[in-house]
Amino acid sequence: MTSIKYKHINAFHNGQKVPRKVKKACLQRRISSTQLKIKIKKWLKDGEMHNTFCPKCGEGGERFIYHREVEYPEVWTEGFCLRCGSKTSWQDNSPWYHVLGVMKDNLFKED
Repeated sequence: MTSIKYKHINAFHNGQKVPRKVKKACLQRRISSTQLKIKIKKWLKDGEMHNTFCPKCGEGGERFIYHREVEYPEVWTEGFCLRCGSKTSWQDNSPWYHVLGVMKDNLFKED
């Protein structure tokens, strides 16, 4: 990854289009669907919020943050997975939510 220019890596982490070689170097290999299911079950059992990943493709930690333009006291932020582009986290005048945290809350909610 040393031969890849820093400006391309920075652009990739900001969610911009980059050459295929840069994207492959940053994201590495994709995990299989069975490995992803095992990873989600393990995380729901004893996961911590600092160790999050995308539940759609399994990419860990790589996401770009999109800040909406709102007035000062308001907060509206969304996080998207860099590999598949799905929405993984958000904040709208509330604590930071991640999709896995919502899944965990719904799994252990008492009805």
